[in-house]
Amino acid sequence: MVLTSLNTSQSTTFSQNFFESRGDHKYFLCVEHASSCGYLVTGGSDGLLRLWLPHRKLSCVRSLAEHVKPIIYIRFNAKDRIVLSLSKDMNVCVWTESWQCIQSFHAHGMEQASMASVCYNIHNNELVLTNSDIRKCLGRGTDVYKSTLTSHDMPLCSALYHSTYKQVISVCQSGVVTVWDFLTGKAVMQFDVTPNKHEAITAMSFDETQEGLVTISWDGKVRVWNFNSGSELAVHPVTLPNQVTGIVCTKNRMFVSTKYSKIIFDLDLVGDDSKLLEHQYLSDISSMDNHENTLVAASNNRNVVIWDASSGETLYWLNTSTSPQTHLAFRKSQGQIRSLSAKKKQQGLTAPGISLTGAKSEVEVNHLVTCLRARENTCTTATLLTSADGYIYAWSVKSKGGLLGKFNAVNNEDASIIIMSPDVKGQTLLTGDSTGKICLWDIQKFGFNKQTDEGPFEDIDGWRVSLYAPPLLVSWQSHHEGIVSAVSDPTGEHIITAGLDHNVKLWTNTGCCRGLFGRNQWDASQPCKNLPKKNADQDDE
Repeated sequence: MVLTSLNTSQSTTFSQNFFESRGDHKYFLCVEHASSCGYLVTGGSDGLLRLWLPHRKLSCVRSLAEHVKPIIYIRFNAKDRIVLSLSKDMNVCVWTESWQCIQSFHAHGMEQASMASVCYNIHNNELVLTNSDIRKCLGRGTDVYKSTLTSHDMPLCSALYHSTYKQVISVCQSGVVTVWDFLTGKAVMQFDVTPNKHEAITAMSFDETQEGLVTISWDGKVRVWNFNSGSELAVHPVTLPNQVTGIVCTKNRMFVSTKYSKIIFDLDLVGDDSKLLEHQYLSDISSMDNHENTLVAASNNRNVVIWDASSGETLYWLNTSTSPQTHLAFRKSQGQIRSLSAKKKQQGLTAPGISLTGAKSEVEVNHLVTCLRARENTCTTATLLTSADGYIYAWSVKSKGGLLGKFNAVNNEDASIIIMSPDVKGQTLLTGDSTGKICLWDIQKFGFNKQTDEGPFEDIDGWRVSLYAPPLLVSWQSHHEGIVSAVSDPTGEHIITAGLDHNVKLWTNTGCCRGLFGRNQWDASQPCKNLPKKNADQDDE
């Protein structure tokens, strides 16, 4: 093999290096120059790829063994920075610049005749092989291959955004957690949080410090993970009985609610003072949130109960379908607090004397709550939003407060709100419905008693409720098969959605799709200019 350097001047002088194949190397059959890393890559008749430095000819730097037959073709793709190699048995290998084989496949459907010609289209990463037949191989990175990529292999359960690390964390029904770089769309970490690869819903939340990731899967175990390394940090001794409907972490405690249950598990994360909160007004807890030092839980019987998160004392309760008033919790409406001893933890939560399951709702109401934490809690200011039957209700959680406003948030009468997500400043509200539609509302003037003069109004038992709907900023179809999460970044410029179609998507706040995590790449630190508005159908074409 001869390496010749051609000068750009008018001179005809050349500089040459000679590389000789030793007896144990057999023969060089092909060579390629990987310009970005500076290596010469040779393919040998012994099936080995060898790396050489152009000005160090005495020995090869490294040998790569992935082929078993003589290598007849090597090509460097400078665009994707990969090296493609082909051996006589029609085995194709794709190598990264760190010389890891990331893909290996055979070109099936061709006769075992000698290869006549090879063409590698580096612009589309497409390989065409010919002998007596012609075979087109769509490798990793081709447009056709990319169009089939999804963020996960299973439907999504949840997605979170970490503002400090600028990362998106998503989990699917197979228990695989993927950590994505929000700025580029690339995956930076992936790990499994479910034992035995069991397929089920996995609930997920950050802990209070935002440094740990809490997951609860099919086995009912509460696990805490380092999501930057994928290492398991802790497993709580409690075992939960049903699918989780809410996780709230505050002041070294974790509150967990489960489906078809009136029990809230108040877990001590630093000691052994875990408790059970039970309230007779709740039958099937469907959602939880917190504001300041209060814990809010909603049940599918339309009741909402508010506790003091530190003491477990019931402060208020309300019913979103029967009364517009917020009720003080007197002695008869205090509920119960039970100690969750170590013995009961070890036995699981089916121990005698602990009632776990309330009456199962005949109809899934999907009663949701979310708190507007940026607002001050007064009797004229709504700090709690509830949702049922397509309507969103704004409540002041004070004894003289109550229902301050409501509006219809869906166009389809069969649709229901399954996501409510306010931004950190409490200025906008994201809603997602059962059809996969996303709406972004301006709620800066929604839920204040002074706005009731604008009308229209509804009189509920002498209580005047504003029907003023906040301005709808934008709406779009986000996912084909329903949405499970929607959250905006702190700037409000981008929105992350996760759906049952296996995908996590990044949108602008105007409804423009920047791409799918795991399929596309972008630079979210730069403003997107002239980006056409796309819905989910257009993006997947």
